[in-house]
Amino acid sequence: RREALRQAFTTEDDVTAELATVPPALERGRLRLPDAVNAVVRDWFTLLRLETVQTPVAGRGREARSELPRPPSAAAMHQAGVPVRDVPYDRVARFWRSELLVDPDDGPLPDLVPLLEEGHGTQVIVARIGDPSGGRDCSDRPVAAAFTVHGVPFIFVNAAQPVALQRLTLAHAFAHLVLGHGDTVDGRLHWSRNAPLEAAANDFAEEFLAPVRAVRRWYERRARTHAPGVDDLLALGNAFGLTAWTALYRTRAALDPGPKHVQALRSELHRRERRLLARQAFLGGLRDTLSYLTPDATAHPGACGGPAVLHVPAVMRRRALAAVEHGRLSLEAAAAMLGRTPAALGAELALLGLE
Repeated sequence: RREALRQAFTTEDDVTAELATVPPALERGRLRLPDAVNAVVRDWFTLLRLETVQTPVAGRGREARSELPRPPSAAAMHQAGVPVRDVPYDRVARFWRSELLVDPDDGPLPDLVPLLEEGHGTQVIVARIGDPSGGRDCSDRPVAAAFTVHGVPFIFVNAAQPVALQRLTLAHAFAHLVLGHGDTVDGRLHWSRNAPLEAAANDFAEEFLAPVRAVRRWYERRARTHAPGVDDLLALGNAFGLTAWTALYRTRAALDPGPKHVQALRSELHRRERRLLARQAFLGGLRDTLSYLTPDATAHPGACGGPAVLHVPAVMRRRALAAVEHGRLSLEAAAAMLGRTPAALGAELALLGLE
């Protein structure tokens, strides 16, 4: 990384200062984020600074380096604001669907990752987090995090979870951002109503992913508004990108089938829980960036492979490409920042005409 930065910065002191630069939120360690996530955030800001560096003007020496105007930050759309209170959170979720140019009462949502990155300016990081002891278990906590560094909103999602849970935790983390909950790290999703911020984020996430009116219309089209079964829950989950359990909660909100029927569905889900993910994956369903990054949707969380950064924010890819094109970043350094091997990145750049 030092060698890569020497290409771009004027003096060795500049390089050392850049390597030592750590966003305050990460430096204090108050978020307790995985090291892989911290590294992506540092690289995000390094690439931003590299974007402001011009190639030296011939004959004027390295001191001729000039600063380009900083591009408008995607985070300009993000307003942390005051925590949203005394407002039905499902209504806030419909508002944000509308703000992101999605019908507030229809579903399912399009691909969540580009929707949040391009529509809201949230920088999404998807990574499998490895076992701190060096083992192969990548199901270790946290499952998600939402935080802001220098005004830029970030969301981290642990890809060790099944895809449907990744979608829910991504929407849950987005709720923490827009509801003004401050920086949060979720070791797991809490469903207790005794945790007000978690309950608010869950209410938002469920309506954001599957609005009640859309779920009701879905059942009406299938003529299954009375006594839906577990197979209906799986079909609903696949249509909206939900787990079977979340599909049950959405069904209860949309149809109100009665406590006895809900309890019967709960018992059936508990009985069949170990096979539900495999059955749901076999039936097919919503395909998006998260499902592309986690192709084995049925794998046990502890068997999903070694730790890896699977997705960095799209703006990092654009900045890294520009830096490589202008000779400000080596192929090896760019590959490390983007979570690729130099050979794989070189092959991709060759297709773009960059040898």
